[in-house]
Amino acid sequence: MGDALERQPASSPPAKGLLQQEFIAARRRRTLVRRLALGAVAVYALLIGGLLLYTLGKPGTRTVPARPALRPAAVMPTPAPLTATEYERHALDQLRAAIAAWRVAPDKIRQARDLAQRGHQESARQALEQLQQEDPHNLELHLELAQLYLQKKDYQRAADLSLRVLNMDPARDSARNVLAMAYSQMGRHDQALMLAQWILDTNLNAALAHRIAAAAYQQQGHFDQELGHLRKWAALEPDNIEATRRVAEAQLRLHAYDQAQPLLEDIVVKQPDNAEVFRQLAVCYAQQKQAGKSVEILTRALALFGAPKISGWFGDKGFDAIRDQKIFSILQQQLSQPALAAQTARSGEERIDMNQVFDEKKANQLQELLKEKKRKD
Repeated sequence: MGDALERQPASSPPAKGLLQQEFIAARRRRTLVRRLALGAVAVYALLIGGLLLYTLGKPGTRTVPARPALRPAAVMPTPAPLTATEYERHALDQLRAAIAAWRVAPDKIRQARDLAQRGHQESARQALEQLQQEDPHNLELHLELAQLYLQKKDYQRAADLSLRVLNMDPARDSARNVLAMAYSQMGRHDQALMLAQWILDTNLNAALAHRIAAAAYQQQGHFDQELGHLRKWAALEPDNIEATRRVAEAQLRLHAYDQAQPLLEDIVVKQPDNAEVFRQLAVCYAQQKQAGKSVEILTRALALFGAPKISGWFGDKGFDAIRDQKIFSILQQQLSQPALAAQTARSGEERIDMNQVFDEKKANQLQELLKEKKRKD
């Protein structure tokens, strides 16, 4: 055992030499790896450089200049918080400005209203919009401007302003009216009907709301509901010929000709220059098979408005009930003659006498038929 231990150092030199060889081999491998890596980098760099040269050499390629270095953003100093005294002074300054604008606003609104009434609507609009910038929380100003937009048929801006007022003060009836009218004029009948019903919730005698509700129901095809609101409107405004005419038109849509007839007869007397009412009354008579009265109204319309105006009426299906009547056929044939159409072509304001429209033989024949039909009716 002791002999073996004594011989152990004799084998050390060969082991030390082996370790040294392995160290040298490892160093060579690392060197080789570094060289390979450097070679790969060089090849990659050559590829990139070649690609850049190829790109820059293509036609239409331009060199993009390098972006300038960005300057560091300036650091804004944080304002010191206001003291209680400074805050109060600032609030009082704002209050003084608001009071000053509030004091002059009524006079400026009246001045703008006067401008609009004299026909200077654009000047009124500019004045109100300038005042709106100075006093953006004035509800009366918003309403005045919304009504002006409504008159100028700028319905969307009128709706926007009235909505703003209603958001701050839902009880403003005038804002509801403007918004309902704007929606109705824009054809947004569902919203207009909602506003009209809201108005009627607090005021059943609001004629405007009944009118807007009737228009909405007509567009929706609910003619019974339309007629109900129109009757209420006409009852609230008995001297309003437009309301009466709308009632008669609704009754015609519901084929209630006997109810529409007296209303249209009254309107013809009050509005003898309204050609559409003459046509409606003639159709109303025709639907009740009163050919004599229908032709009589048509001849009156012919004398008032001329053949070119009424010649297109004869295609109305409302006259089908009397189209086979001889008295109606004579009038239709007379109007179909080109010479007669040229003779009766007059301006809208000129009125022509029946003797100028019909030749004597035709006129006498027509008058005799009218008299006979009246006796039968």
